[in-house]
Amino acid sequence: HATPADLTAHAGVLGQLGRWDEAEAAMARQPEGYVTARQQQMLGMIADHKGDWPAADVHYDTARRLAVQPAPIWNNIGVSMLARRDYKAAEDAFREALSHDPTLFAAKNNLAVTFAVQKRYALPVVALSEEERAVLMHNMALQALRNGDRDTAVTLLERAVELHPRRWPPAADKLAALRSEAKG
Repeated sequence: HATPADLTAHAGVLGQLGRWDEAEAAMARQPEGYVTARQQQMLGMIADHKGDWPAADVHYDTARRLAVQPAPIWNNIGVSMLARRDYKAAEDAFREALSHDPTLFAAKNNLAVTFAVQKRYALPVVALSEEERAVLMHNMALQALRNGDRDTAVTLLERAVELHPRRWPPAADKLAALRSEAKG
């Protein structure tokens, strides 16, 4: 007795679990003509997972037009552009998301990660709490490590530990491991 909204929510959970084929099957069970912003956003995410960029663009565009609060959809558009390595379009989409909801942490984080992927390790100029700054620096440090920029990663982790109001263990642990690795 699942409603179309239930099927969309279920597909969202399946997608978060990486079970994209099942998510697609759940979405296929929706009645013809059922169209909502969340449903179109989910279809866009499924298309992204399959690398079907034209379909993703169509679904995200429809979702954006239907949405009362389009910030999460703009964030997904940014993630899609990041996956395509279109960094300028990704940055623009994350900034658009933040213009609709300046508190959307996912967009702040994704914008910072987009910078770091390009080896730009400065925080984006957006409103951030000290805790958010610390988390973004930690996540940028992880990308710096993937980029092979170990010294930059250490610096970012040091700043993350300093900034976080509770000496954030994930950053502190990674920093200790990097320092130990450098000595060994």
